Amino acid sequence: MIPTKGSYLLAGLIPDAQIRIYPDAAHASLFQYPAEVAKDVNTFLG
Repeated sequence: MIPTKGSYLLAGLIPDAQIRIYPDAAHASLFQYPAEVAKDVNTFLG
């Protein structure tokens, strides 16, 4: 929920961080793209 530019900066400071950008997503990507978010989270934790 931060600007995309800030996401890259923040991810660079967090070990093993990954960024996923969902097209046309606003502040509710979890609700706009529930299947994609669930898949990405499960893959990351997998």
